[in-house]
Amino acid sequence: MKELSTFLRKLAFARVEDWLVLFSAVMILVLMMLTVVDVSGRYLFRHPLQGSVEISELLLLVIIVLAIAGTQRVGGHVGMDILLDKLKRMRRPLYPALQTFALFVSEAVFVIVLFYCFRAFLASVAMNETSAGPLYVIVWPAKGILCLGLLFMCVRLAIQLSQAVKSIRVWGR
Repeated sequence: MKELSTFLRKLAFARVEDWLVLFSAVMILVLMMLTVVDVSGRYLFRHPLQGSVEISELLLLVIIVLAIAGTQRVGGHVGMDILLDKLKRMRRPLYPALQTFALFVSEAVFVIVLFYCFRAFLASVAMNETSAGPLYVIVWPAKGILCLGLLFMCVRLAIQLSQAVKSIRVWGR
């Protein structure tokens, strides 16, 4: 029964990741349309879209960060696996141990980045931070989305780390 509830939680988490990836895909289309309007306005009508650079920067942040956990789940080359790919031919217990170590280091780095990102988010909310361009865009929602994406990545890495530890136990037998 415990394994079933764990499986359902992972499935629900994967669904949320899928929705975040879908939202990122829609944001790519929005970014594309924003760029088309800005470039056509600049070159055809001599009036660029005000604030398009700031909005594009924030959209790019949202696109990347919200899709990173889903990309990691499907093995979309978020991490650097070149060393682990070379070491696949090693003796059995060594490769899963190195893979687990790489996941642990990645998890530690993402937790540290999440901690500092969350501190920056709270500071941004406290001072109601805005961008410094021709269009004042409130920045704290983007920083909150960054924290959300990093949190999902930390959870995804924790799930993969637990699976890697289990594979060491199974592979060692």
